[in-house]
Amino acid sequence: MPGEPVRAGLIGFGSMGKVILRALRSIPAVEAIAVCDPDRSRWDETGGTARYFGDHRSLLADFQPDLVCIATLPCLHRPMLEAAASAGARWILCEKPIATSVRDARAMIDLSDGLVPDAGHLAAASGVGWTIDVDAVPLHASAETADMALAGGEEYELLAALPPGLGASDAAEFAARFGIPLTRVGRADQAEGVRLVRDGTRVWMPETHRHF
Repeated sequence: MPGEPVRAGLIGFGSMGKVILRALRSIPAVEAIAVCDPDRSRWDETGGTARYFGDHRSLLADFQPDLVCIATLPCLHRPMLEAAASAGARWILCEKPIATSVRDARAMIDLSDGLVPDAGHLAAASGVGWTIDVDAVPLHASAETADMALAGGEEYELLAALPPGLGASDAAEFAARFGIPLTRVGRADQAEGVRLVRDGTRVWMPETHRHF
């Protein structure tokens, strides 16, 4: 976590929530903490040092936390994580077990992936490296910067490695068949991992969500 001020939201204030609250208080970068729990009496145990919300949607909308810690029943983890990601939380910590089904767990992990992490998974599985041209990545109307497109997963539907000889007619055929336009954003090479370039110069990776 960076040294810049961080606003932390804690959803669920049972036994594990109390442990997390103590940990948050020990982090110098955390400047403000909000607690969400339907049982307001639990908030009294914080000594009034954390702002109280009765539901997670209000906490996310009004407090706008950078960091969200989820310590509720496992069956509630997925909708709360999805809400936190949609609200723009930069970091999300979810207590174990992450979900009550493999399907929900995979959906939660997929939600927090972005283009750069996905490219890293693909590179590792394929035994190659990737060079991505930042300026070639299409921007969704809701993405204010290229970093949002690279670190988020909502700007594309499919990341694939395709033969180098793929032409415009092949891309048009793919789009017509599957309803998904193809945009060439980079190339595979013999290096390891993912590199980003802009105007031929390597640039830093944007910060993305971390699963674990």
